[in-house]
Amino acid sequence: MRYPHILFCLIILIAKTGYSKSFNELSSVSPVTIDYVATEEGYKNVQLLAVNKNKEFDSIPLKLQYEIGKDTLVDYITLGDAFNAVVKTLYLYENESVNVHLFILSNDSIVVEKIKGNLKLSDPMVLSTNASPNRKEFIGNYWDVKQSSMFKINKFDSIPQITRFNVVFKENYVFDKFYYQINVLSPYSSFYSVEGEVNVNKEGYLNFSELSVDLTQEVGVSKTGKYILEIVPLMNMQRVNGIKSIGYQLINIQD
Repeated sequence: MRYPHILFCLIILIAKTGYSKSFNELSSVSPVTIDYVATEEGYKNVQLLAVNKNKEFDSIPLKLQYEIGKDTLVDYITLGDAFNAVVKTLYLYENESVNVHLFILSNDSIVVEKIKGNLKLSDPMVLSTNASPNRKEFIGNYWDVKQSSMFKINKFDSIPQITRFNVVFKENYVFDKFYYQINVLSPYSSFYSVEGEVNVNKEGYLNFSELSVDLTQEVGVSKTGKYILEIVPLMNMQRVNGIKSIGYQLINIQD
């Protein structure tokens, strides 16, 4: 009668070890890897705990790489004496798999011993949300095209205005440009869309913490009524890494 209980416990243990990995060293070639298949749709935290007891290396650059379907996201960390934080929050769909790899960031083959730690996926206890009607924060600092990026504007006057969009990029946005499309549904069911691109001006993607960029395309808002504005990245991937938020502001057109 005790065998089913033991088997059930073993199954739980195996499932848990599938998305948690302890390590005693780190390498630039052989990563610490965890694999996970989502059983339900929702958020997962990627949490890293590492303690550096190696006297030769007091600052170690690390790379965390997330492979989700055809998309690859990357984060960079510097390990001093210790590190313990949630590095990424991922949104996974049911039956979607994610592979997380932890490397030392180096072009040379390096193995650093006496680093004890754990890499794991965990359920978030609290998810921060932005209640602002004119800005959307992307949890995990990446833009999933399936996530809503739609804004609604109710205009009650006839003062001519333009809508100017702004995107905040993080240091791990690795592209030189950002390509996008804006879909506009204006009052009286008039629909149109425009495409644009902006240069993400940076000297090096590790040399800044955040960069705020205004999109070149603007949307005119003059008639009274409801406007629905949807912004979609055109980057040939579902998830675009290194984007913190997108927002807009209404600006009066001067005569």
